[in-house]
Amino acid sequence: MSLSRRKLTFQLTPLLDLLLIVIFAQYMEVRQTADTQAVEVQRELDRMNTEADLARLQLQARLEVAVQERDQLLTDKNRLQSVLDRRETELDEELQQSRKEIQELGEILSRLFRLPRATIEKVLAARTEAERAELRLEIEELAGSRAADMVKHLRTWRELLKRCDVWDLHIGDDNASTLTAAGKSFHFRADTPERFEAEIFARYKALPQPKSLVVLLVSWSDAQFGVRQAATTGVVRAIERMHDDSNRRTRFEYAILGYSPPLQ
Repeated sequence: MSLSRRKLTFQLTPLLDLLLIVIFAQYMEVRQTADTQAVEVQRELDRMNTEADLARLQLQARLEVAVQERDQLLTDKNRLQSVLDRRETELDEELQQSRKEIQELGEILSRLFRLPRATIEKVLAARTEAERAELRLEIEELAGSRAADMVKHLRTWRELLKRCDVWDLHIGDDNASTLTAAGKSFHFRADTPERFEAEIFARYKALPQPKSLVVLLVSWSDAQFGVRQAATTGVVRAIERMHDDSNRRTRFEYAILGYSPPLQ
């Protein structure tokens, strides 16, 4: 019996060693697999964290853009509201101005047809026959017009004045000249073209920047012929001089109205 036990012991030892080797091999394989899976899981976690960080940054960027757009919309809204309020104020002022102009025009129209007949005849007397006929026709058409047409005509004239400057040079009975421009009146005496040129140019330099077009109207009452001729020539020279001085940014024109006695 003792011999059988010894043989059996020798036979089981190699089996046990083999079993341990197999278990160790399986352990190593399981551990290697676990390590590989852990690495893959870590990589996946890193990838997911990277994507999450990127998504968070993109979301933050979009949020910042949205905030900027909201702020810009608020700014635009406030600006548009300011523009609307200002335009509403301007429209109200324009309405008040229009009402004032209509009232003034009504007063002008009421005075227009109360001119003495002698005054009208005095104005017409200095014109040629063709000019007298043309003026009479215009007066008759104006008198026969509706009030709305006359108001429209006068308002059109006012709109033209907003886009150009009209200066008036009038020589009185005493040969003294009056230049009316930009709401100011200048009085001087001149009897030569050079003197008229110098006086007009000096007044031009003292005035604010004119509009792109300036029309100078020249008229006189019972002034001497020599003074009238000097004024006509001097105005032409002054027009050219002012045009050059403005670097040709402003266009200057003139019109000789001729005899225009003061209306009474």
